[in-house]
Amino acid sequence: MAVEISVGQEAELISRYHQIQKMRFTKRLAYEVDIDEEIRKIRIPKLILQPFVENAVVHGFENVSTPCRLKVTGRMEQGMLVFHVWDTRIGMRQDQIEAIWEEESRDYAKQRIGRYAIKNIRERLQLRYHGQFSLEIRSSIGKGTVVMLKIRMRRRRHAGKIIDCGG
Repeated sequence: MAVEISVGQEAELISRYHQIQKMRFTKRLAYEVDIDEEIRKIRIPKLILQPFVENAVVHGFENVSTPCRLKVTGRMEQGMLVFHVWDTRIGMRQDQIEAIWEEESRDYAKQRIGRYAIKNIRERLQLRYHGQFSLEIRSSIGKGTVVMLKIRMRRRRHAGKIIDCGG
């Protein structure tokens, strides 16, 4: 079974990563992590959001000198746990997005790191949530990228609070 952590712990991992990158990029990187309090105790697989944040920094921010903005949100919407990871940098063409989802090779050693991480996340989500999720990437050249992850909730409660979802 995959390691699970709370949404709040995943948000903390993202915040720590941001703090490290903020030291590198000083005034060029503005970031925000906005996770609703009501979902912070829900259990999710570890590192399903942070790699998207890392990809935004590595592929969108490192090779530019202009200011960059990154925002991560998490909400409960119509029975779904919904996360967005937005960046305001270079963006991707549609063919680049499609290439991320290609299933032609399972030889991860030959793939770019970002592509490997995204495929790994999708595979772990499928194992955990059995198709009760969606993962989408939208992007515009010069405007940025948004990753949207939605997980259907299966409520398991402890002391009156939701502690798990999906699967």
